[in-house]
Amino acid sequence: MPSQGTIVLAAVSLLAFPAGIAVATAPAKHRTKRRPATTARTTTAARAAAAADPPLPAPDDTWWLSFGHDDQLTKEVVSGAITPATVAHLHVLWRVPLAGSLVAQPLYDDGVVYAASEGGDVVAVDARTGQQLWRQQTPVFKTSACGSWGISSTPAIDRFRNRIYVAGANGRIYAYDLTTGGLQPGFPIRVVRSPAMEYVWGALRLLGTDVLVGVASHCDEPNAQGAFATGRLAAYDVVDDPGAQTAVFQPVPGPGHLGGIWGYGGVAISPDGSSLYTGVGNATGTDPACQCEHDDWGYGDSLVQLSASSLAVQGSNDPGIPTHDDDDWGAAPALFDPPGCPPLAVASNKDGLVYVYKQGALNAGPIWALGIGDGTSPLLDGPAWSPFTRMFYVAGARMPFDRSKPRTGEGIVAIKVGPGCTFSVAWTAQTGDGPQAPPIVVGDVVFASGGSGGVVALDAETGKELWSAQTSGPTYAPPSEAAGMLFAPDGSALVAWGP
Repeated sequence: MPSQGTIVLAAVSLLAFPAGIAVATAPAKHRTKRRPATTARTTTAARAAAAADPPLPAPDDTWWLSFGHDDQLTKEVVSGAITPATVAHLHVLWRVPLAGSLVAQPLYDDGVVYAASEGGDVVAVDARTGQQLWRQQTPVFKTSACGSWGISSTPAIDRFRNRIYVAGANGRIYAYDLTTGGLQPGFPIRVVRSPAMEYVWGALRLLGTDVLVGVASHCDEPNAQGAFATGRLAAYDVVDDPGAQTAVFQPVPGPGHLGGIWGYGGVAISPDGSSLYTGVGNATGTDPACQCEHDDWGYGDSLVQLSASSLAVQGSNDPGIPTHDDDDWGAAPALFDPPGCPPLAVASNKDGLVYVYKQGALNAGPIWALGIGDGTSPLLDGPAWSPFTRMFYVAGARMPFDRSKPRTGEGIVAIKVGPGCTFSVAWTAQTGDGPQAPPIVVGDVVFASGGSGGVVALDAETGKELWSAQTSGPTYAPPSEAAGMLFAPDGSALVAWGP
């Protein structure tokens, strides 16, 4: 369940896997040359395969409307302005302070950047000048044991209705006019029963006339009466009858048994719009089937596929992660369709592994897994995918990747999807320290937030560092890119860079 900086208790080497899963482990002799800001190693196979990669298409970075850019959470765009040749020239265009740190990903539409903070404020900023166009304030909630919370959930932009939907810490969804910032009629709507124990952490996602809302806890803590959150994914009408719940998926039966939906991405939607994919947090309480306590009862600790119309379960899998530790899915998978493979779903788990599944076949279990974390910082959310390099990029890997060397931080692992739907480590690069937000891919450049601070640009083919910027504060939110500009957090400020 959500706990920024929560320690993962299980060592990767202790995990057991069901029969039939191809499991790769971090190589004992993964030679990595230490550099001041980042480390990178590229395999010979990856360099050779690069020649066969398809060329980049025309730029398509005209919008970033929700977390991950698209509903499949690929986190990928193509820019005409930001390329490996120009990225070294990135410089600060402007900096806008907010009321708290940024965890939600910045959004962009029609020349305006939208950002929300843990201080509860939402701002609209002219992307070229940095001029504030409007600002709204939502409540901040102070918990008894987990600190103060504002907006962690990445909002969602509704172009058709000229709105942005925002999840406040008071358990309500606000709808603001994109142009004026005015609160829309019928809002806010209530989606959380008790803000003292329930919280919307993952991104909001629009599906037709509904907004999809994942409900979790702040950090597995009960309220003053000892009651825990009831984790769930719910769909709420935002057009015809604002606030009406149209469907709900509750992973663990009964009230107060956790099972929250809390990854950065919230949920991913299949390309045909028929299914949703997300991960479920750990359960708590007594499983009535055995009258015993374990944190994977119901759909706790499972990756699930749901009907987009009814939220009924279409498939699920718990790959065998520990049942009594804080290991669960703080993730919604990235969905993509590499050449030579069936459509895939890929997500990281707090147990330190990244798992690859076939879409539509979760019940069969993962087809591949790789241990990349060491338990110091949790692995969060799904990777970024590039159809041009045919690689997916996973944040939070222990660095150096060679476990025989002393730990220096966390970083990116690039996984090449090869002929016959094979998977191999192409390169690794250190990007920072502490919990890592998912990276994004901009053409042939991977951008990553450093966690404890800093933003880094890496060559998508080789992992070579192309650019980096120091920040005065932590960078917990993933960056975004649009119109040839990079928007990224710097503690409690939003910063724009341009070439």
